[in-house]
Amino acid sequence: MEEINKLTFIESGKYDIGYEINKKQRWILRFQRNVIGQFEITYNKKCQYLVKAHTPCFGFFIRKVRWRYLADQYPIFFRYIDMQGYVNYIHKIWKKIRYAKQ
Repeated sequence: MEEINKLTFIESGKYDIGYEINKKQRWILRFQRNVIGQFEITYNKKCQYLVKAHTPCFGFFIRKVRWRYLADQYPIFFRYIDMQGYVNYIHKIWKKIRYAKQ
């Protein structure tokens, strides 16, 4: 498990999400034009999955400290973003990885 220190916004390119068990990596999801690390930064959790680029990816990122500062400045706006990030993480990543590990 790795701590995430930045929120990455992928504008173009594809990336894979997977997991590792007994030193074997399995890649089960492929996304494009998405956000990496929103759940982990918002809820201060360690990353429980692996991420690698499938094609060259372009985008930008914001560091955790700056994200927290913006959340403090705009709490109503970030309440919506937090809930959306939580729902997306549970439905798009967590459930699929848990099912694949069984």
